[in-house]
Amino acid sequence: MKILFSIGTRPDLIKMAPLIIESKKKGHTNVIVASGQHYDRELFQGVLEDLGINNVDYILGARGSTCIVGSELMKGMEQVLQKEKPDIVLVHGDTFSALFSSIASALCLIPVGHVEAGLRTNSWEPFPEQICTRSADACSSLYFAATQKNVKFLLNEGHPKDRIYLTGNTIVDAVRIY
Repeated sequence: MKILFSIGTRPDLIKMAPLIIESKKKGHTNVIVASGQHYDRELFQGVLEDLGINNVDYILGARGSTCIVGSELMKGMEQVLQKEKPDIVLVHGDTFSALFSSIASALCLIPVGHVEAGLRTNSWEPFPEQICTRSADACSSLYFAATQKNVKFLLNEGHPKDRIYLTGNTIVDAVRIY
């Protein structure tokens, strides 16, 4: 299986690292794409090395206003998706990278798995993260929820029960690895 991991922030990388490592152990092909949302080689490279991940395969360099980041990220993701043809794209949390990567993947008809799905504050004011997580959930085929409360939100919103997995928070696994 070829799994594309979309990361946008340093916390994304830390929380996705256990999945990347486990995927590699299982013999899957990993493709790691950094959106550029918060990418800084110095900030990422140390974390990559500490967690035993060799490198990022693509750095999309999406920077600027939210709309510019979104358009650049979706354009870059489409190119990567067409080249790599992954079986699934995993996005994390409530970032703009998760939002735009999940939209691009869904529009390219590639299944999306949302790690940390179902996070809800029930208001997008004053922060837009709820727009990101809800939209990523809307584009997803699989939902990996950290808590039972997240599962409940997903079920109440009509997401299919057989596609929701209660997984816990991968930050616990990252701490154990480190």
